[in-house]
Amino acid sequence: MRDSDLIPNRDFLITPAFWLAQGELGRIPLGLSPAENRSVNEKLRTSEEQEPLNPKATDKEQSRESDMWENDNVRSKSGTLASSSEDKQLPKDQSRTVLNEKAFTNEIRRTTPDINWDYAVIQRLDQNTLSTRLVPFNLGRALNGGAQNPDNQVLLSGDVITIFSQIDLKVPEQKRTKFVRLEGEFLASGVYEVSQGETLKQLVRRVGGLTPSAYLFGSEFTRESARLIQQARLDEIVSEFELNVERQGSSKSENVLSSEEALALKDRIETQRHLAAKLRELKATGRIVLGIKPAETAAESLPDLVLEDGDRFVVPYRPATVNVVGAVYNDNSFVYEHNRSFNYYLHRAGGGTRNADRRHSIVVRADGSVVSGTQVASWFSGGLESLRLLPGDTIVVPEKIDQTTFLKGLKDWSQVIAQFGLGAAAVITLTR
Repeated sequence: MRDSDLIPNRDFLITPAFWLAQGELGRIPLGLSPAENRSVNEKLRTSEEQEPLNPKATDKEQSRESDMWENDNVRSKSGTLASSSEDKQLPKDQSRTVLNEKAFTNEIRRTTPDINWDYAVIQRLDQNTLSTRLVPFNLGRALNGGAQNPDNQVLLSGDVITIFSQIDLKVPEQKRTKFVRLEGEFLASGVYEVSQGETLKQLVRRVGGLTPSAYLFGSEFTRESARLIQQARLDEIVSEFELNVERQGSSKSENVLSSEEALALKDRIETQRHLAAKLRELKATGRIVLGIKPAETAAESLPDLVLEDGDRFVVPYRPATVNVVGAVYNDNSFVYEHNRSFNYYLHRAGGGTRNADRRHSIVVRADGSVVSGTQVASWFSGGLESLRLLPGDTIVVPEKIDQTTFLKGLKDWSQVIAQFGLGAAAVITLTR
């Protein structure tokens, strides 16, 4: 008996769990938790097993009604659940689960990990030494070849064959199946499988390119591996910041001479703890700044970035607003006007409040990059106040805080936001 006798073809490696998961995709709406999926599925199964749709109907009529039941519960093209006008007449135990339209989402995902066809192993007990031996072989060649194929191993009694997925043992990058999402202003947005070494520019060119409304400068490219690294580093910085707050509070409390000073110190520490709690809410996005210039509109200006599985590239249409958030009197979005400066939009927002820290204001560009006052400080440039804004930019005016402690843990706002690709969403979390 050989490997190919135990596994006659590749279909034998498809587990029953895979088919159950595939079947539930057409039966249970997406967007529910696993527990909700099981609950709805169990209710449907129980109602069908316990009572026929029409107890007085003949077998032929019941079969027809059963078909109608199944057809009524298929997903329509618009992504909603088709329902019959007779739903209200059904008994309570046969009533269909009515779900919000938002629960239905079409998502391309793997229901099972890809198999590692290059490696499998036979675990064998040596009868002479009673020790365990490992006999590795190429699974793909073993199933494709005949009895003379050296990878098609002869099996012994008690052998255990272990087959690995590409998650169990990491395979080379070029052998992994990669899915990449293209969303927004593409001629053919969708989820695409990319080949070995294919770059972002090549993929966009392959799907037909961009629409005339595409705002390439404001595009967002996110990567899961980058997100994990960014989140780990962000967590480290926040932990260090929290430690500095507690350490400083402890050391300063020893030098307090009056109740007024103690109260002021307590308020300052509470404020810093509140800031640390807000920082804990931040989640890295994995965004990678592509360095595209504002005037570039063609797909040829995209970088030759080799794609990874799970990458997502979103190209929006050209926005018509500039956002102003933080310590200003009118926290709002304003219509973009060509060649207008930082000061112009800040003035439209009513200017900075009494607690505004104008010196540490920043601009979050539409491409995810950050511009601070120190980056544009010059005798000739006029500084951040004279910076010309672009569609989709966000002005951030922070409130005054204890700069000494804050800079110890985080250096400054611009470094944190630029380093972790948090963007305007993170800015709003910090400033609200």
